Amino acid sequence: MYGLPFYQGCAGTAMSEDKKILIIDPSVQETEKKEPEISEKEKKKRKRREFMEEKKRQMGEWRKAHPFRAVLRAVLSWVVPVVCVIFLAYGFSHFFCQTVQVQEGSMEPTLSTGDTLLVNELIPKLHPPRRFDIIVFRTGNETGASVHIKRVIGLPGETVQITDGAVYINGEKLDESAYGFDAILNGGLAEEQIVLDDDEYFVLGDNRNGSGDSRYTDIGNVGRENIIGTVWFRVWPFPKTGKIR
Repeated sequence: MYGLPFYQGCAGTAMSEDKKILIIDPSVQETEKKEPEISEKEKKKRKRREFMEEKKRQMGEWRKAHPFRAVLRAVLSWVVPVVCVIFLAYGFSHFFCQTVQVQEGSMEPTLSTGDTLLVNELIPKLHPPRRFDIIVFRTGNETGASVHIKRVIGLPGETVQITDGAVYINGEKLDESAYGFDAILNGGLAEEQIVLDDDEYFVLGDNRNGSGDSRYTDIGNVGRENIIGTVWFRVWPFPKTGKIR
């Protein structure tokens, strides 16, 4: 009689203690959970973000401490790029965008009268013209000397001769099949061998039978010092705009 309530009370106490354990265990497990590991990429992003924030903070403090220098630095940050752009634009226009207009039909069908061309004045100063380049040159060193546009055929030191309507360089026939030039009817001075000096070029017009060029005494061989530049682009007329070969 007297032991039963005591037994039941003890059992009740044991069960409540068990319940306490069941309630406590999950909370303990949760506190023991580890935080998810941060990837190396995320770590780098955080470091970069912290670095930028620190730089901004330092820059702000520097501007407060040196207001005049801050203004000067801001002005220079846009003045310097603008000056560089102007300088590059001037250099490009001076060396690559000098224009010349075709005044005659000696370069037909490649160039026509009235075509406006861009002349590269820098390349001839850096390295000599190559065979088949179209060049702009003066017939003399005088400022008022006439300006002509022709194609380079013979290079310094070579021997040039025109025989049977074809050009021969150092005794071998020059392959001009890619251009489709007409056979030459009049070889002029080049009917006999012409030996070019170390700074001379032999030039011909693409209109082989309607061109005054190195075959004739009024032009003759072209000295390198008289070459203004090489033609590289046609800007007008618009339908024919493009690079020239």
